[in-house]
Amino acid sequence: INAEYMGLDRLDVGDLLSLLEEDESRSIREDLKDLAEKNDGKHAIRWINDNLMTEDELFYLYCELIRRPELIPQLISLIPTKEILKVDLINVVDHMPFGTRFNNKRAKKSEAMEFAKKIIREHFEMITPRDIKDVAKILQKKSLFSKDEYNRYKIIHKIKRHIYGCTPMVKSLNLAKEVFAKSKASKKILFIVSDGMATDGDPEPIAQELQCEYGVVISTCFLTSMEINNSRCMHYIPERSWNRGERTLFNMSSLMKNSEQPVSLLTLANWRLPTSGECRLFLRANNMAVVDEFSRLVVAHLSENCDSLIDVIGKIDLDQYINSSNQNYRQRTQNGGTCYAHAIAAVFHLAMNRIEGRDGGVPTFETICKRIIDEFGSDGANIERVLNKCSPEYRLRYMKVDEEGARTAINYRRPVIATFYLNGKQWYNFSQFFRRNPKGTIERSDLNETTQNSDEPGAHAWVLVRCEPNRLTFMNSWRHDWADGGFCHIGKDAINFQFHDVFWYESDLSDNEKESYKIRAAEKARQLAHSYPSTLSLILECPICKVDSQIKDYNGHLLEAICPVCQNKFRPVDLSLMKSLYSNPR
Repeated sequence: INAEYMGLDRLDVGDLLSLLEEDESRSIREDLKDLAEKNDGKHAIRWINDNLMTEDELFYLYCELIRRPELIPQLISLIPTKEILKVDLINVVDHMPFGTRFNNKRAKKSEAMEFAKKIIREHFEMITPRDIKDVAKILQKKSLFSKDEYNRYKIIHKIKRHIYGCTPMVKSLNLAKEVFAKSKASKKILFIVSDGMATDGDPEPIAQELQCEYGVVISTCFLTSMEINNSRCMHYIPERSWNRGERTLFNMSSLMKNSEQPVSLLTLANWRLPTSGECRLFLRANNMAVVDEFSRLVVAHLSENCDSLIDVIGKIDLDQYINSSNQNYRQRTQNGGTCYAHAIAAVFHLAMNRIEGRDGGVPTFETICKRIIDEFGSDGANIERVLNKCSPEYRLRYMKVDEEGARTAINYRRPVIATFYLNGKQWYNFSQFFRRNPKGTIERSDLNETTQNSDEPGAHAWVLVRCEPNRLTFMNSWRHDWADGGFCHIGKDAINFQFHDVFWYESDLSDNEKESYKIRAAEKARQLAHSYPSTLSLILECPICKVDSQIKDYNGHLLEAICPVCQNKFRPVDLSLMKSLYSNPR
């Protein structure tokens, strides 16, 4: 809040929602008079009657006096009993655009007036955590989501004049730190919307402290009027063209893995994630639609826990896969074997698991693996030959991709088949490295280390399950006690891999499978309604006839609702539901 516009000395950070708390249906002056009489301050009634303050100011003063009643006798004691005030309806305090100014310098500089200004300033400076329901009630009462454009304009105009000017990010973050330090919440989230041009110092060290010392997840939004080519894009490194404000907000934001929720949810809305495997919770936006979508998909889901590796691997039985081989580790490094079948079977099984109600069910990993070995043998096979033969049988597709394509597939939570070849010395160095450093990351220099020992050269196949900027994680079919619990980490460019992405198109699904997906979605909606029955009373607008109805009056489900008024079908928009939740709190 900018002091120049508020007219309150030294006020630069405050609670913006406080501006919306005023109850226009009440007579604040009468409430203040009652408060004065109850505290032996009848002489203060004239001070109140003589328009010394605007209704807005009196409301904020009243709120703070109710919250801190010990201030009431102090204020009353400072009001002269025979003070006569002459006022002009201009402005109550210096540069106050919505108040009245005094020609009477004695009144304007009186101790009572200064103390009242101090109380109002403290009302805004006190940053107190609010329950989301309380916030929703304030927004509902002020009809912020109302279709009444004039009313919306009044509210927005009232707020707008207080949010331009200086950008005290350091002070704001320090206030936030005080709140987070007292909080016992298991999840702490800070969402910052700004131009990033701090006017009171460098905010990055405080942001770092919030993350490291208090466990706060910080998401930032650079809001601008500039043209942005692609707002729906996440970043791992800053772009050269960004200004200081953009870079500041980028550096302040938290780093997350692409495979973790909520970042992984962005792929469902066609957001572009970096192939580094990680990204900053940083958004560049020039319109509120993008901010709404980001906050709905990311910020609202930050409190959810999710194991990123299990999220990618899905329903496969890891014990079956990792311990499926009846050959020991040394034999595994030999040319040939059945590693190709294990890798293909795992990825096939996972791809089919993504089909709801798949016709004929989903074959087990063991069934798929045995079928492949029966036809192609246990002495190795050409991956593409197997894929060409078996993919159509399971109504799947595949594509050979480079590392960039493989990383993109992982962004969409599709594990990828990876094959590679090492010579004898490289295999020896490979095995020795993971015996010494089971959780380590092997680099090209480790593989090519000079040695007199050697194993047999050969190829191997396994499954790519996770990407990070400087390494890849693979699921291997060797024992659980090999490397990192059956997984290993390979440095970027350490090994020359060939990747095959396995997938299916919606057009490949049968009508029954598509219907199964809708039924499953409807079941999820019923579970939600059962857990939160008040959601059925929320209001949802039909995008066709523009009529509001309660959700319980709609037929269909969350994927396809049927309007009770016009009977037309439409797919509800999540943002509409979010607005309903905000404007109809229960």
